[in-house]
Amino acid sequence: MNEQLEIVPLAYMRGRSFNDSIVLVGEAENLTEDHIKLLLARCGENTRIFFDGDVQQVDSAIFKDKNGLKLLLNLHNSPVYSKIFGTVPLVKIERSLVASCADYLDNV
Repeated sequence: MNEQLEIVPLAYMRGRSFNDSIVLVGEAENLTEDHIKLLLARCGENTRIFFDGDVQQVDSAIFKDKNGLKLLLNLHNSPVYSKIFGTVPLVKIERSLVASCADYLDNV
């Protein structure tokens, strides 16, 4: 076990393999379907991958049309992959009362 932390931009993922690793993907709401498939395909033996994102906070139209995070949620419906897939919905804004205004306005 190397016990190393490596930060890798998405642009440098092709051709890589992650074995015995934990992969953390932040801001996943801004990934396309192709990005999600690329990241999943990099995961080798004994690797866990975690995606963090909020589909309500998509940055541009390209991510709204072919949103990778929404595609990933389809794994819930698979008889095979639903066994290795899970979600943790976080429903409360923890930054501040002012920051929670954004969530309120999304739902008005």
